[in-house]
Amino acid sequence: MPLIGGFAGDPMRPERRSLESQIEAGIIAGIASAIPTAILLAIGGAMSPYGATVPFYSIISIVDPGPLKFALDAVADGETPEFFQLQFSGGLGLCFVMGAISGLIFAFGTRRVPIIGWQRYALGALHGVAMMCLFYLVAFRAVIAIGGIEDAQVMSLARSVGWPILVAAHALHGVVIAWVLRSRIAAPLPVFGPAITADGTLRD
Repeated sequence: MPLIGGFAGDPMRPERRSLESQIEAGIIAGIASAIPTAILLAIGGAMSPYGATVPFYSIISIVDPGPLKFALDAVADGETPEFFQLQFSGGLGLCFVMGAISGLIFAFGTRRVPIIGWQRYALGALHGVAMMCLFYLVAFRAVIAIGGIEDAQVMSLARSVGWPILVAAHALHGVVIAWVLRSRIAAPLPVFGPAITADGTLRD
């Protein structure tokens, strides 16, 4: 089918391309924001008796609650929790997945709203805290109820790092999303091919 008034390398309509760019930017911003969030959660865990890995056992407990239970029991007995590499990696990976979802929501929620200056970052911080409530108070509980996982402890993350660190980590998550989207770091570069005519042949 001939492409009218387009480019061989970019045949998509502007609306579709804008939508895809928004999706890409939101996902990239969310994944980037998960890095400092995970670091802050690990620091919070290290400052507590539970250790830096337990926050990630808490996150993955909606799938596999075993490592979290073992870690909490070990701390209660005055022992050092065992390191579960697979579950730690799964919890960290889930942080990136949730970050991507959160970034996508923020990108779409603000794409037609003119937000400038510090208001963007304030809104980002509120968004991060709202996502914390959505994930831990709604989504995780729904997954546990549907999956019938009785041993999962949804709010164990607040127990292992403390509420101040938990809220600060998610507020930081939202601020980083706002900054990445504002800085255009995640903006995809336009891709153009050679110009074509209405009948689909290359233009000289």
